[in-house]
Amino acid sequence: MLSLLSYRQLEKKLWLAVDKFEEYGIDPPAAGGQEPNLALVLFCKNVAADIDEWIRFHELAGVRHFYLYDNGSTDGTAARARRHDGAEAAVRVFPWKMRGAAGGRLAGDQELAYVHAILNYGPRHRWMAFIDADEFIFPRRHDSIGAALEQLASFSCIALPWNQFGHCGHETRPAEPCVFAYRLRHQQSRYAHEHFKCIVDPCQIHTASIHHFHTRGMGETVANDQGRVEPSFRKRHVPEFRSREHLQLNHYRTKSIAENLAKSKAIRHGDSPQFRGPKVISQIDILSRDTVEDDAAIEFLQRRGLGSCADYQAYVEARS
Repeated sequence: MLSLLSYRQLEKKLWLAVDKFEEYGIDPPAAGGQEPNLALVLFCKNVAADIDEWIRFHELAGVRHFYLYDNGSTDGTAARARRHDGAEAAVRVFPWKMRGAAGGRLAGDQELAYVHAILNYGPRHRWMAFIDADEFIFPRRHDSIGAALEQLASFSCIALPWNQFGHCGHETRPAEPCVFAYRLRHQQSRYAHEHFKCIVDPCQIHTASIHHFHTRGMGETVANDQGRVEPSFRKRHVPEFRSREHLQLNHYRTKSIAENLAKSKAIRHGDSPQFRGPKVISQIDILSRDTVEDDAAIEFLQRRGLGSCADYQAYVEARS
């Protein structure tokens, strides 16, 4: 395993690599009949094993629109996602596999998916969030994400910090759903360059990327879930800004040890093959240290009447 120092050096490189993510300038779309609740935009590949829980969990949190951009899945991700369309929510799936003219991976394909969602579906929604299939957003005190966002209506870009979970002792994929299987959260270090994901008013966005957005109303300024504002997204990492008072984003970053090792063989956004492998493998060690039990997601499920693992699993599998 890598040492803590080596991991921090890798994290610093990853943070610096954010500057290499593509940014796209757009004309903000005109609002039209916006629904008050949150819509989720997902860029993904081969997440068939996880997509049922991801959609069903967020339905409980009040999400009624999902825009899924399928980056060439070969495991039936699109078909599984479409099973959820029209039940409690609308699920739109877009084939989104592309490559550069020279045949290599196209830099910016994820950002282009986000731009497509903003320009084509943004006018329908007051809020959009752009997250991954291993990230779950839920309200800490309210019944829905939309209700929690009502107190933040004067802002156009809300930054939610990663709350990261490691393997929690699982060598292989556990039988339990994700939010019950992984309950030990890595305690944030003030030295770590942890990322944020954003909830944004799509009709205010004029620059789109993966971890940050610039909006017409706030520029590159961002607010946290308590309404504290930082003048730049690069200054979000001060401890006082990292809040999960009203909204929490759980990032189940490694899943089991076996699943995390499989990730090390894949090239993800912004990484070279030489960097991705050591970084992913190092997460197995670092995220298992300095942990605290965090049952906030389960407490949310209890408020929704699904406090037991068996009840929640039956709910998730109802459309499988």
